[in-house]
Amino acid sequence: MSTADPACYPANHHSSPKAEHSPHMAPEQLPKPTETNNGHEPRLIIVSNRLPVTISKDADGEYSFKVSFSNSILWPLFHYHPGEMNFDASYWLAYREANIRFADVVASFVRTGDVVWVQDYHLMLLPMLLRSMITGESNQGEMTRREMGRVKEGVDEAVVNDINIKMPPPNRGNGGGADEGVEMLEDVEEESNPKSPTHRQSSSTPGMTPFQKSEIQARRRGKGGVRIGFFLHTPFPSSEIYRILPVRREILLGVLQCDLIGFHTYDYARHFLSACTRILGLETQPNGIEFEGRWVQVGTFPIGIDPWQFVEGVKLPVVQERLDRLEKRFEDCKVIIGVDRLDYIKGIPQKLHAFEVFLTQHPEWIEKVILIQLAIPSRQDVEEYMNLRSCVNELVGRINGQFSTPTWTPIVFMHRSVPFEELTAMYALADVCLVTSTRDGMNL
Repeated sequence: MSTADPACYPANHHSSPKAEHSPHMAPEQLPKPTETNNGHEPRLIIVSNRLPVTISKDADGEYSFKVSFSNSILWPLFHYHPGEMNFDASYWLAYREANIRFADVVASFVRTGDVVWVQDYHLMLLPMLLRSMITGESNQGEMTRREMGRVKEGVDEAVVNDINIKMPPPNRGNGGGADEGVEMLEDVEEESNPKSPTHRQSSSTPGMTPFQKSEIQARRRGKGGVRIGFFLHTPFPSSEIYRILPVRREILLGVLQCDLIGFHTYDYARHFLSACTRILGLETQPNGIEFEGRWVQVGTFPIGIDPWQFVEGVKLPVVQERLDRLEKRFEDCKVIIGVDRLDYIKGIPQKLHAFEVFLTQHPEWIEKVILIQLAIPSRQDVEEYMNLRSCVNELVGRINGQFSTPTWTPIVFMHRSVPFEELTAMYALADVCLVTSTRDGMNL
């Protein structure tokens, strides 16, 4: 399960053996939520092999769990920018509610032997919540039961009561034609019809919590043996930085219910294990943790780009045409290129300052070198990012004003996304690619 972060799509897409047969749907293509199906129409699962989870927006039209807690607290903390954190109890509540929504929907869908792969920092409570729903809280260890109470505290049960619905089983076979889908839909309708001879008593007993309902559903369907994996697409900070987080215990315990926890590098995995020792008091080994009678494997799984995409892409006529125009424009100049999202972890202001220092100390390079900085828009509605854009615009204007000549401008700044063909041409043109991220994941 994931929140559909486009940054990790290429790697996940190419790593999936069924990627070519698994269609993607835009949000506007999803069925509109109603009081009866909350947007989770069985036919959508059969046709597209996708299970939507509806998350409510706040008064500003934003998803609080993602914008406020995930991107305003976890993102800066995990990238060693604790000064950018702005912890608020309402952010944490929205994050918990969203993770409970995901857990409740997934628990109603998984079957014995399934593998649930949880993606990134937006859903770090999901493994613990899902494991509790599948196996029952009474089967969890004392530490997890205690933290589960804290995670659920203050969460409005009405938020999750409406999504505890019957979902059809996924299409397991290679055929999976329309007839099979019709049978699955008939099964759903039959079980929901009180007059049907195969109807079973609904688990929606008055007074029961969503967690109790999910436990009953799990037992009915024999959901033992579900394996859960988690992969973090960002760095994991040292324990000294991580312990700044007020809900540090809850986040750690949230992912410790996984069977496998993956990181980009050994350092990130080591930081996580160290945090488990220093904050939770757990004994760890280099490759995992023995936690509440279960072995939790911790590993590193780096991944790179698809180089052949660029090797073949540069041969395209449209790329060659664009490259010819760029070479004529910047002839007799060394070209430095920077391609980054406009994010404070990318070190764009530091890069611009360094280029300014270089031109100041080496004036002989004036009119002989140029910096092309592509800044891809990111989180433009977040105040920290709006301030960053203002800072970068001011720096570019000042440096260009100081060093420009009638025939040469030192910095070409583009605040936009570019198509693959143009990006390939820019990479082919450049003599140097300058990366100045202060901290980052494998998207370097």
